Amino acid sequence: QSLQDNYTDNFNSLSQNLELETRVKDLTAEKDQLQKDFDYLSQKKVELESRIRSLSDELKKERSKG
Repeated sequence: QSLQDNYTDNFNSLSQNLELETRVKDLTAEKDQLQKDFDYLSQKKVELESRIRSLSDELKKERSKG
């Protein structure tokens, strides 16, 4: 294999490596954002469940009065 071929192969490998590193960074950032979104939605779910329990309790009290 010629020196030129070696150079070309190395350059292509380096290019591919940089593309993969960029892809990993992008996917990691996307994963982090999805985790934040998931955590936020999990918290909202807990809040909504609590609100539903509270409203359900109020409804039971009102029904028992009637």
